[in-house]
Amino acid sequence: MNGRHLAAFVWLRWRVLMNQWRRAGRFNFVLLTIIVGAAIATAVPMFLGTFALAISLIPRARPAQLMLAMDVMLGGFSFFWLIGLAAELQRGDPINLSKFLHLPVSASGAFLINYLSSLARISLILFVPPLLGFSLALVYAQGISQILAPFGVLAFFLMITALTYQLQGWLAALMSNPRKRRAVGVFATLILVAISQTPNMINMMVQKAAMERQLLDNAQLQKDLAEIDRIPVKTAGDADERNRQRQVLLERRAQEQLAALGARQMEVENQASLFNMIIPLGWVAYGVKAAAENWFLPSALAFGGMAMIGIASLAKGYRATLAMYQGKASARRSIAAPAAARAARPTGKGAGMLEWRIPGTSEQVSAVACAGLRSLLRAPEAKLLLIGPLVMMIVLFQVFSSAAIKAPEALRPLFITGAIAFSIVTFVQYMGNLFGVDRDGFRVFVLSAASRRDILLGKNLIFVVPTSLVALLTTLVFEYFSPLRWDHLLAIVPLFVSFYLVYCTVMNFSSILTPMQITQASFKPTNPKASFVLIQFLLMLLVPALMALVAFPIAIEPVLNWLGWSYGLPIGLILSTVECLVIAVLYMVILGWQGRMLQAREMRILEVITGRAV
Repeated sequence: MNGRHLAAFVWLRWRVLMNQWRRAGRFNFVLLTIIVGAAIATAVPMFLGTFALAISLIPRARPAQLMLAMDVMLGGFSFFWLIGLAAELQRGDPINLSKFLHLPVSASGAFLINYLSSLARISLILFVPPLLGFSLALVYAQGISQILAPFGVLAFFLMITALTYQLQGWLAALMSNPRKRRAVGVFATLILVAISQTPNMINMMVQKAAMERQLLDNAQLQKDLAEIDRIPVKTAGDADERNRQRQVLLERRAQEQLAALGARQMEVENQASLFNMIIPLGWVAYGVKAAAENWFLPSALAFGGMAMIGIASLAKGYRATLAMYQGKASARRSIAAPAAARAARPTGKGAGMLEWRIPGTSEQVSAVACAGLRSLLRAPEAKLLLIGPLVMMIVLFQVFSSAAIKAPEALRPLFITGAIAFSIVTFVQYMGNLFGVDRDGFRVFVLSAASRRDILLGKNLIFVVPTSLVALLTTLVFEYFSPLRWDHLLAIVPLFVSFYLVYCTVMNFSSILTPMQITQASFKPTNPKASFVLIQFLLMLLVPALMALVAFPIAIEPVLNWLGWSYGLPIGLILSTVECLVIAVLYMVILGWQGRMLQAREMRILEVITGRAV
């Protein structure tokens, strides 16, 4: 590629970027321009400031502290780089090669331009200067032993950018299918949420263990002080002796706390060293620590390993680009497609999900439930529903993890029942509009000879699996933070069933009375009527009141224990089981009424959800 080709591609990449910013709106364009300008303007000051600050602090820092400082900076870069990657997943190469095949441009030149243009991100502008400043300060402060630190940082950036570019190239081919493109976006969002909340979860577990140790130590201290206070005081000398013993005890306790703090700090450093030694993202930090301890080999291995990974990724990406440029990739896909289609055909009885039979249900109920579950698993937008319960559980765990430890044992089940009830409610976008997600597929139910009661029952069974998994995960995590009594743990099962049946009953009325057409690839209603929105709002207000009544067995047990009327019986388990049986009977009775209501309104529902409503 000559200089004119290079200049043309650079200009083209710049114009594409500017057009993307302008399409986001004038305000976003101005804001992004200011952010990028500020990042570029502060690059040199950040480099010099980090270099000067590191020179003054590095001589006083231990090797493990240098490792943790490098971990923090590289971890921050990796997080922001991941956010940028999630935003870029909807497109592959910045410049599509298929539009330039008729030009006298080599594949290697186009590949190089695409890779270099992928480096133009704010995260690199923000993190490269301070990381280079810190690594050069290591060389200045500690001498030749840290000579590979700057090269290790550069190799780290090469590894991350090369792997990212290779991933984008693979996703570009994968996302040629629109459904797969949406699925990639959904899973990228889920992974980003999980990664961003992982430090919070680790911090919660560490805080729980520290709180438990603190409670045990305080209890032992109070016990020892009480024993000293029981020493009889007959003279002034006895009082002085007792005060002396108290002072000795308190000083010994302070020394033990300092020793325990040092031991925990050493344990954290050892675990961080092991993590950095195993995970490639931590090789630079581990090499810095080893070099500070006059061990040169880890730095050399880290630099060589990351450089080899980056070069191998670029080579793999170049071969994929060359195959695309020459048309080999599309040829392989066309040859492999018939074989894959033959392999995907179900063979034998029960080979497909649609042929599953749910025990205790009719064939029509099983068909509706399995078809709905299959549609749910295939639709990328449906997977977005899992983000709500995931975020909700993380927030609730953060709020209740410490409070649950201090709560009385009889009140702890209220935390978990409230979390399970709320996790079920988060699926309202689907369960509150059961027929809207079917769109034109609702014609199948209208023309079907199946009982409308069976259709509703099958629709309600669709979300048994995801809600059960969320409830199980919630129970396990709360059990870790705040163990329950055996009878309270068993009572969670009938309570969950009761919650689910009550919620399904209310949502069936919402689906029948207020059907809404939803846009393709989302759960967003299309021009919803104000009356329908009001009815749905009133029904949603009814849900928490009914669920509070369902939780009555768990709430009444502490009162009965306080009055002495429980007689040692597991009142919560007994009442929740009886309540579950009563609610199940009422659900089946109401389901018959709702089936007749659905049959009376099915043509109106069809008109609304297919967009033919007048």
